[in-house]
Amino acid sequence: MNLKTLVFVYLVCCCIDSLVVRNVKKKVLFQRASRCATEMKKELVVLGSPHLGLRTGGVISYITEKTIGPTYGCGDVCVDIQGCHACSKSYTGDILDYLRTKPPKSCVLFSSGVLEFTTSFTQIKKEIERTCVANFTDYYSAWNLTFYVYGCNANNRCGLFRGMPRRVFWRNPFASSDMFDYFSYKSVTGR
Repeated sequence: MNLKTLVFVYLVCCCIDSLVVRNVKKKVLFQRASRCATEMKKELVVLGSPHLGLRTGGVISYITEKTIGPTYGCGDVCVDIQGCHACSKSYTGDILDYLRTKPPKSCVLFSSGVLEFTTSFTQIKKEIERTCVANFTDYYSAWNLTFYVYGCNANNRCGLFRGMPRRVFWRNPFASSDMFDYFSYKSVTGR
């Protein structure tokens, strides 16, 4: 296999991962988070706006929403540094500030792959563990090139390599904690 073919195959795999695999994973995680929040009678907090434009979400998110619609919903409240303009209840700002206002074990969190970009992950992780009874976190495939050329950061500096992630998760960042394990989550009703 020559180098051009190898690069082409890699780019095709990146596109499949970005357009198909991640969106299916987000959709399933959001459905589980919604069901969990309903059954536990807790507020569902969505971290990361489900409705992204080209400037705020990058090319992949824009194409996905325009072709198949958003892959997850707003929850009871949507928190995003740039706002969740299409959601009825939204908090514009940092998730850390929002979680600090919540009582312990008061919500279920669905995170759409934005924790890689925060500057204060350690404090956010502690607040998530304090305030959430369950955490459904999506994270990027670190091998995928699209992760590194995401598009925009919180300061609206857009373009290739301007919205670079601050960390890479090679596995779920909450897998080793005592938090709720969403992969083994089974609905009380058996669904």
